[in-house]
Amino acid sequence: MFSDSPDQNFSSQRLLSLNAERVDLERRLSTYDVLMQQLRKARSADGSKRLEALSSIEAIAANPRVTLHRNELYELQAKQLTLSQKYLDRHPRMIEASNMVDSATAHLTESVEAVAQEIESEHARIDSELGALKEKIVAGEHDLTIYRENLVRLQSMTEQTKSQQMLYETLMKNLSEQNISSRLDVQQVTVIDPPRARDGAVNVKLPLFLVATLFLGLAAGFTASLAATGLDRRIVDSPALSSFAQLGKIPYVAGGPVIDKDGIALSPSSLAESFHSAQANLRQLMKQGQFTNLCVAVVSCSPEEGRSFVASRLAISLASNGLKVLLVDADFRLPTQHEHFGIDKARGLGPLLSGELGIAPVPTRFANLEILPSGGRIANPAQILNSPCLDEWLGHIRRFYNVILFDTASLATADPIILGEHMDEILLVVNEGRLTKDDLRNGLDKLKLLQSKMLGVIYNGGSSHS
Repeated sequence: MFSDSPDQNFSSQRLLSLNAERVDLERRLSTYDVLMQQLRKARSADGSKRLEALSSIEAIAANPRVTLHRNELYELQAKQLTLSQKYLDRHPRMIEASNMVDSATAHLTESVEAVAQEIESEHARIDSELGALKEKIVAGEHDLTIYRENLVRLQSMTEQTKSQQMLYETLMKNLSEQNISSRLDVQQVTVIDPPRARDGAVNVKLPLFLVATLFLGLAAGFTASLAATGLDRRIVDSPALSSFAQLGKIPYVAGGPVIDKDGIALSPSSLAESFHSAQANLRQLMKQGQFTNLCVAVVSCSPEEGRSFVASRLAISLASNGLKVLLVDADFRLPTQHEHFGIDKARGLGPLLSGELGIAPVPTRFANLEILPSGGRIANPAQILNSPCLDEWLGHIRRFYNVILFDTASLATADPIILGEHMDEILLVVNEGRLTKDDLRNGLDKLKLLQSKMLGVIYNGGSSHS
């Protein structure tokens, strides 16, 4: 019977039953081990004392057959003793009594040996049964491990299905609202009084013509202004972002700031100051939320808003202010952090989540800053991010850093939503000069699933390379 509990299921119950049986067998085997020690000690005695030593073992002495033959022997020995007081040893009655005692002794010896062999056989049987039971327990533990691993995969797939279902319902709701809105905008026009041409000519009135021309010119200018505003899909101070804390505003720098071959960030003072302000705001929010080991996903609504640029420079700024920082390139579709820092991208997050061993963050030339590259492009990012290895790795690695920044793919994919479920906070990067209203709306709709984790917004006017 299927159970979604890792500890209350058929495999675990069967394993509990097997372990209880093992405890009982070990207890019985321990008892028989003591008996076997007594048997070996008794059999090492001299021939005349061996029967007495074996008969003194409680398990043998309590056997009904042994008790019967021992009582017979005692009666015959008592009778022999009585006769010895009347007759000499060669008297026929003494010889008969002696033969009967010898026969009873032989019967008692046979009974004792038979019971001893039964004890040895039972000891061997219990030992063999315990060995077979231990093999069953090992197999049961293996089955339980596989069951739990499958259960983790099932739970992960269930959560992913729920997330996708919520996203689907949100999209369908928005589509329904748009359809209703489009139907409301349709106006039905009915011609009541069709135009009629006069037979005679109409005189043109110049003042009226000039007024009409002026009015039409103003209307055309106003219409052109509205059209220009409507056709401009870029966002400027969108109200949809006003509910999020503004952590900083990065100015535009011609040519884009770079990091030189020695790992030194070459940035104008205005850019450095803006990132210093952003990291200061981030640290203040960390103090308010009482975070000590913070995992933050850096996301953007579209692919070319400078998200990777902001993530790398924010990591450098945090590290330069004394925090231990790890920058993780989780963008499997267009990874760039290895280019920013001049490192090999092959051994990174993708192979690590696939189970490859020996992968660790790489130190950079910046004090307190380490980086884990993406591991290159992969064909199935969503499946890799759903790996149970992610939670296990985060649980191990986060204690070594104050802040872990994840540079993700854009919200045009499902990757940030999957990764966001494992994060403490979400940081949104917005480039007002490049982000369209449609992309912003779609991105914020997806982020509704992670609304409680929204840390704030950084407005980027700098590099357009994501």
